Amino acid sequence: MATTVLVGEATGASSLPERWTRMTVPLPDAAANGQLAAIGCWSPTGCIIGGIRGANAATFTGTTMNGGRSWFFTSRFPAPLAGGVASIACDRSGCFMVGENLAEDADALGFTRNQGRSWSIVPLPQQWISEAITPGFIGCTTSTCLVYGNNIFAMSGKNPSNYRVALVSTSDDGRSWSPAALPGGSGDLDAIACIGAGRCWALYRSAQPQEGVAVSIDGGRTWTTVGVIGNAFDPDHFGGFGCATRTSCYLVDDSNDLFVTHNGGQEWSPTNPPRNRHGSTDLETDGLACASESATCYIVGIAPPTSLWKSQLAS
Repeated sequence: MATTVLVGEATGASSLPERWTRMTVPLPDAAANGQLAAIGCWSPTGCIIGGIRGANAATFTGTTMNGGRSWFFTSRFPAPLAGGVASIACDRSGCFMVGENLAEDADALGFTRNQGRSWSIVPLPQQWISEAITPGFIGCTTSTCLVYGNNIFAMSGKNPSNYRVALVSTSDDGRSWSPAALPGGSGDLDAIACIGAGRCWALYRSAQPQEGVAVSIDGGRTWTTVGVIGNAFDPDHFGGFGCATRTSCYLVDDSNDLFVTHNGGQEWSPTNPPRNRHGSTDLETDGLACASESATCYIVGIAPPTSLWKSQLAS
């Protein structure tokens, strides 16, 4: 019996999702025991899910062109991407993917121009290579993608003085890179999300016990702190982050808590997460993506049954 991906859609007149329905989409038999880890969308109906682990540790991605009603899957990756998927983000040209390189205990950056049918390796900045910085997650506008990385794998004896972080941008699909700035007062980032209009949000660790939220409208060259996320959110259990419009962003942790802002990140409040057929939120959510400027968002979960939830979240 094939494993299935469950897709749910929120309904109701409220500005927040109140009720979810689901439909099933079968995974390939080779990925019957698969799990999902990341999702990226280039339109309200076009998305790639990644991190589906199959037999012999093969990694699959699944692509939908019709909002989850049907999928095609592929496992053809260059070797540095074949160990797993941590982050996916899309711009007008294609989609970037952070893939785990198990042989080198590091991550590599891949790019697809054909909706995930094939992937190529994207060369990293020379500074990243020299300092052993590897990409961790990505956010893309229509024309610019921001990539964050660190050298946590290269830390010798967990010496904090060796720890390096970096943020770079590309406007030509990774052929060249420009340095980007970290939000003021941050030593590390937890997530980036962007919309096509050129606005990006960053979640970062600040000196306060709360998670800081900053916005950039110039491709990461400068950032403005707009708010913080309350103590109800634990950044150590981060699951996924996505922005649907200029004002509405959504954040999920691996305890299935879902937070929303409708004023561009200034204020955050808990909202209704997707629930399984028993009314439980025990889905171990592991990724979130929104289709830019559409208010359509997707959440992926890793707990059996493997789940992909779709919501039309009003701004």
